[in-house]
Amino acid sequence: MGPSRNSEWRCFFCLHVRTATVLLGIWHLILHVLAISVLAIILRNHQQLMAEQQTTPDYIEPNNLLPTPLSKVKDNDNPYFLPTTQDGRTPYTSDMDMGAVMSVCTLGITLLMVYGTLKGRASHLLPFFCLQLFDFAITTLTATGYFCYLRSVHSLVADHWHNLPFRKELLQLSPQYLSLIVLVAFLVSMLWKAYCIGIIWRCYKFLTLRKQAMRSTVHYILPGDGSERLPEPDYSSLLPDYEAACASVLKQPPPPSYAVAMSCLPPAYSNTQISADSATNNDADNNNTTENQVIQTAVVENENTKDDEQPQVFIGPIFYGINLGWTSPVLPRLENNNFTLPVTLTVSEGSWVGSMIALGVLVASVPAGYLGDRFGPKKCILYFVLPTLISTVMVTLAKDVYLLCAGRFFVGLGAGGISALSSVYLVEIADVLQRGNIASFYELQINGGVLLVLVCGVYIHYIKLTIIFCIFTMFFGIVFLFFPESPVYLLKRNKQEEAINALKFYRSDRFNIQSSIETMRNGFHLREKVNIRKTLVSKPVIRGLVTCCGLTTFQQLSGIDCIIFYNVQILQVADTNTDAYLLATILATVQFLSQFIFIFIVEKAPRRVLMSCSAAVCGVSLFVLGLYFHLKQNKYYFFGMNYMPLTCLSIYLMGFSFGVRPIPWILNGELFPPTVKGLATGIITFVHWMLLFINTKVFPVVMKNSGAQYPFYLYGFSMVICVVFIKLCVIETRGKTLEEIQKELNF
Repeated sequence: MGPSRNSEWRCFFCLHVRTATVLLGIWHLILHVLAISVLAIILRNHQQLMAEQQTTPDYIEPNNLLPTPLSKVKDNDNPYFLPTTQDGRTPYTSDMDMGAVMSVCTLGITLLMVYGTLKGRASHLLPFFCLQLFDFAITTLTATGYFCYLRSVHSLVADHWHNLPFRKELLQLSPQYLSLIVLVAFLVSMLWKAYCIGIIWRCYKFLTLRKQAMRSTVHYILPGDGSERLPEPDYSSLLPDYEAACASVLKQPPPPSYAVAMSCLPPAYSNTQISADSATNNDADNNNTTENQVIQTAVVENENTKDDEQPQVFIGPIFYGINLGWTSPVLPRLENNNFTLPVTLTVSEGSWVGSMIALGVLVASVPAGYLGDRFGPKKCILYFVLPTLISTVMVTLAKDVYLLCAGRFFVGLGAGGISALSSVYLVEIADVLQRGNIASFYELQINGGVLLVLVCGVYIHYIKLTIIFCIFTMFFGIVFLFFPESPVYLLKRNKQEEAINALKFYRSDRFNIQSSIETMRNGFHLREKVNIRKTLVSKPVIRGLVTCCGLTTFQQLSGIDCIIFYNVQILQVADTNTDAYLLATILATVQFLSQFIFIFIVEKAPRRVLMSCSAAVCGVSLFVLGLYFHLKQNKYYFFGMNYMPLTCLSIYLMGFSFGVRPIPWILNGELFPPTVKGLATGIITFVHWMLLFINTKVFPVVMKNSGAQYPFYLYGFSMVICVVFIKLCVIETRGKTLEEIQKELNF
């Protein structure tokens, strides 16, 4: 990589980023071993802990300076605390059990990071990198909460921080100096965490570039006598023999991987790709040459390298997931009359609050593509931050359901616009290989946002929760101001010099910027020559639309968004004698981990097999969950019955993450030719969000008035029909080229 770039891989003035990453991993391993040891001691002595806990004062004190977490508010109808078990275990020791499980999981992620750093496998660093980003977000929320009470920090240290080092010396200081010390300590800790995250990211880039450099290195022979020469390498892996070279001309390249297909881009095909003439009707043959040229211009010339992307752009899906999961911890509080909140909702009003975000996303996603092409993706992303600010003001000032629904509609506008245009922006600035890495974690980041808002919503008032996440959105907008406009948009406006500078902002000097600019220009000029109307009415495109719209319909009829929106309420109705918020957090964690595992198994099995098995698993788990509610309504009980809701929903989320959720969007990238992919995606997106709005609006009302078992019976029956639909209407696309897929659709 050259001596001129050695300084880029240094940290702490002398250490290499790889060495620093290993040391950082060892430090985390030591902390994990200590934490697990302490938890083991605590779990073995839970009786003594219970006795000590009984001697401590109650949680709510008259002079308590911090706000009482909503989970600690006494509610006779839905108590937060778990009942004491027969062996004397308390909710505190149950939290220790959960802490031990999470510590073991994070220990495994840390071991994976250390192993990947030592072995030079960059992909092994990504789980630890995502974990550190999540930890940074939690630390930021904690610091923000303490900043709200910075003036009372002296009393806070005196009344609550009993185990703080140098506590007596700190209490002797004046409140002003103590507040300054606490503020500096928080800022230093945040800067340190950010610096460590930067080290891990730079190590990931180093290992990636190092691996690519080793692949492109030409074998050489050392000077001197024959004894000093390296052994003769095997060139068969680099250059094939004559027969293999001739045969490779007739061999068609496979379709893109899951990561590239999910990036919402036309897949890259080599120049030996046979033109996709079967993608249109026989009367549209005059468009085939132009369409083949469009496909060929999508080839990325720098396939042996990766660009240096800016990680700040990738946080858009997290905001999207946060807004989707907002209703899960908030709505149960708003619908409970025992809480003194500004708004008290009925079930029908709560269904409007939950579903209005879908209507907002639907309204924003339809014109987002046109607005991005007309005014530029960057400007429109910044404009869509404004609805989020308006939503925060409405939710904060809401005294009735109408203003609250309006606020949720505006947050849907902001989330939908930012999510749609962020993907467009990333597509236009990223290399194909880097787009794959970005798209692989898109769904993972959405699930991470759902998990984040669920954990925070247990302890933070919904108004403060909305304000905190609005601050994050504003921070995203401020940072994004310093990013350049999309190079494709600049080229369309004949601003070639600005487009080159924009591309240089994301790519190092090693890349052929001029060649990339020419590829972009030729690509969108050739696309304008294609007759989209004739292509859209062709048989393969119509069959592709029927397939994708049908799978999207069954995806919504599986009830996934209702479970995400109302999982706390579902678990409260299930009445398992366990805190619904704790179970909802477990379910969100299961969904997050399942989506992460799916990234590595999607190319290991055929698409139809994965979808069929996924739909079957979802159908069985939904039927069993409906049976649980049916038995509970008729007052039938048996041993272990309380474990059925958590078990069924966990199996459902795992099965759903392995097929029914992601594969329809993969097929969306594989079934359509590049010329109509954007329009087809728009139609499918419209169907998706319209069904989501109807489903999330009707579900809580039906569950309240008719019984919780009937929606789950309906969802389970829909999954059975989905298996039949997959068998009859969905073709297999794994390992097939675009031409083969279009021929099969045209049959």
